[in-house]
Amino acid sequence: MLICMRRLGITIILRNTQFFHRLYTIPVEKVYKKANLNLFASSCETFGQSLLESMAAGLPNVCSNYSVFKELLGNSAVYFNPKNSKNIADSIKILLLSKSLRSRISKRSFELAKK
Repeated sequence: MLICMRRLGITIILRNTQFFHRLYTIPVEKVYKKANLNLFASSCETFGQSLLESMAAGLPNVCSNYSVFKELLGNSAVYFNPKNSKNIADSIKILLLSKSLRSRISKRSFELAKK
């Protein structure tokens, strides 16, 4: 995974990246509290439970650009083509490097989750 991330040009953010190996032993709320964003790179249209959980936690989403996700998230996400690795990396970088954008999308996510 690290090699893939380096190839995508996002080594700059690896210093602050945590990888969890036994995630099932950690309460999901604790994971979301430590996160800066939720990446949902689904290549099929499913209902994304993690999208709702991250929205309720006030996390911004970086998400596949399928219509089902756009209907769910509206303007509370940064979207990408899940078949284009450069587009995925660019979307992650945009959100991680812009604290103001992250904050705006986080607020929108949380408000949308309340509905």
